[in-house]
Amino acid sequence: MSSKTPIFFIGATGFIGGSVLQAILAHPKANTFEITALVRAEAKAKALESTLGIKTVIGSLQDYALLTESAEKAHVVFQIADADSEDPMKAILAGLKARFEKTGDKPILIHTSGTALLADDSRGEHTSPTITSDLDLAALARLPASALHHSVDLLVNAADADGYATTYVVLPGIIWGRPAGPLFDGPAPIARGSMVQIPWLAAPYVQRGRPGVVGKGAGRWPNVHIDDNADAFFRLFDAALFDLARVSHGREGYFFVEGGEHGMDEVVRACGEALVGLGLVQEAAPDVFTAEERAKYFGSDMFAFLLFSNARCTGDRLRKEVGWAPKHTTDEFIKSIPKEVEDFAKTLKA
Repeated sequence: MSSKTPIFFIGATGFIGGSVLQAILAHPKANTFEITALVRAEAKAKALESTLGIKTVIGSLQDYALLTESAEKAHVVFQIADADSEDPMKAILAGLKARFEKTGDKPILIHTSGTALLADDSRGEHTSPTITSDLDLAALARLPASALHHSVDLLVNAADADGYATTYVVLPGIIWGRPAGPLFDGPAPIARGSMVQIPWLAAPYVQRGRPGVVGKGAGRWPNVHIDDNADAFFRLFDAALFDLARVSHGREGYFFVEGGEHGMDEVVRACGEALVGLGLVQEAAPDVFTAEERAKYFGSDMFAFLLFSNARCTGDRLRKEVGWAPKHTTDEFIKSIPKEVEDFAKTLKA
């Protein structure tokens, strides 16, 4: 290895990835890191290089040879761009395996999945009593490979089991809040600066003139502020790089990231009230989406049911192993929704 730790970063211009990259660059030993980011657009690559002073390679997750080559050059790989595509992960793992076999250096992979892998089929009809801890290895082992995101998680686990990489799977809940910093500030931000879930709800509400729910809107999901999420990645990365014995990896290395949980009824109510206040709908109280509306507004029942399902969990491993302590609460999340709706409304006038 060179005098600097080579890091390959995938997802630098995203909502999650941009905030994590900024956190890593604020590490006390950041001057010992050599970061290369995968970027699709040349303009974004130049902006990243000039703003943050990191290297870039131009390409996408479909450039498998480039992924393999770049991963082979790295001691640490962050994958914060796609939780569901197996082929890009196979390409990354091929590079990590080649590095290990050629150099003896055992690389680190930090992969981003999501708590949607816990989503049930309640269809909004009830609140599930099941709350899964990431310390409950038996519960995690029972998850089917068909669970959302999970087939990729299992590829990551297998690399650790095969001994050529040390792997971690990070599973955030619904991420909210507004990140700040060089990637997000200014008139032409480099990275996306807002969550996507509120526009997913607000858009059909405006089109149909009223909020809607699936079933009774009784599902519950974990949530985490974008800064708390970035801190979770930072702490995990720091432990993996400098205090490996302190943190679990492989099959045990699942890390739910949650600062609390919310009911979908709370989110729908806050969204509806904000839309009424903006004069975009007349009625804040929701009714039930029909089957035709689910198809029209969400594309499929699968996505509509997912939004209103239960995915309840506790992120105990981060708290136990790396001392993670989120600073933001669910109450703050609900109070942030009117601002998200207001910004969504501005896009309607653009």
